[in-house]
Amino acid sequence: MPWQHWALTVLAATATAATESSSIFTPASNASLLWGPYRPNLYFGVRPRLPKSLSTALLWGRVEDFTTVSNNIRYTCEQHEGMAGYGWDAFDPRIGGVQTVRDRGNGIDIETSFVKLDDGRAWGARIRGTPREDAEPGVGSQGGVHQMKTSVWLTVGVEGLGAIEVRDFDDSEADEIGWVGDLVFDGQTPDLGDFRLTITEASSSNAHPMHSHPSYSEKPLDRTFVHSVQVPEEALWQSKRETPTPSAGIASC
Repeated sequence: MPWQHWALTVLAATATAATESSSIFTPASNASLLWGPYRPNLYFGVRPRLPKSLSTALLWGRVEDFTTVSNNIRYTCEQHEGMAGYGWDAFDPRIGGVQTVRDRGNGIDIETSFVKLDDGRAWGARIRGTPREDAEPGVGSQGGVHQMKTSVWLTVGVEGLGAIEVRDFDDSEADEIGWVGDLVFDGQTPDLGDFRLTITEASSSNAHPMHSHPSYSEKPLDRTFVHSVQVPEEALWQSKRETPTPSAGIASC
């Protein structure tokens, strides 16, 4: 079977652009720098240049072996996680860039593409995973590395005043077995105003794995699941500790 890769796309847009009255930059220049991967301790996380606002972060982990998944989740940049290297291949703070994380420990390379849209008032991110040639089959992927299963989580949080919720959040069936198609978050904060965050599959060639575990019928891997939690402000950076079970990932492959 040929090597498989997968991708998902995140798009965010604000209805009103934030301003900084004391800035020495022109409004156009300031807007182009509003959004960025301004979470340097993470492999990938996007937020605006505002003290308390929307904050996102990317996590992923190999999950065919449920007994060791807690040791495989990647979040903060660590030197002991079996990385073959990571960093931005190209980056322009006013345009965006491409980063490659060579996760030898999980047998996968993660590519994050980030781009500014609408003069910097909106942004898009494409997350792409490709199995590594040196990946080793594990428990649950004995048929070969094309049977590897990776869950991806995207954390979306609001600091301080504001709110964010899933559109059609009262859909009880979707809440139980996951969403099909695009997942849309609507929210607002005092500085950003109204904003929207959309998560979608980036390619129709995405392939989702089947699994013989009984939980597959309850949490099929071709769905998107949402897990909400309120945490103290000082614990917002601890997203890895709040990560739900492997079957509740944003995307799986």
